[in-house]
Amino acid sequence: MHKAELIEKMAQEFSLSKNTTKKLLDGLLRIIVSSLSEWESVGIKNFWVFRSSTTTRNFSMPKNPWQLKRLQVTTIRFKPSKLLIKTKEV
Repeated sequence: MHKAELIEKMAQEFSLSKNTTKKLLDGLLRIIVSSLSEWESVGIKNFWVFRSSTTTRNFSMPKNPWQLKRLQVTTIRFKPSKLLIKTKEV
């Protein structure tokens, strides 16, 4: 499901205009991104959790493959709840 389809379904479910629903969804996404950029985890109990973490990785340089460069990489991990996984299996 894409963003436009999600907006349409949410608008029908809550009897809202598509414009209002789009603003609500955009606001929710902004809050999630803002929280993750501040290293906070974001989740809804019994549904999902997003967590951000930083790791250090070694990369070799193309001109000299023996020379390694260490870079910090930020990753965002998604963890579905057990309830969500169980629902998907059915």
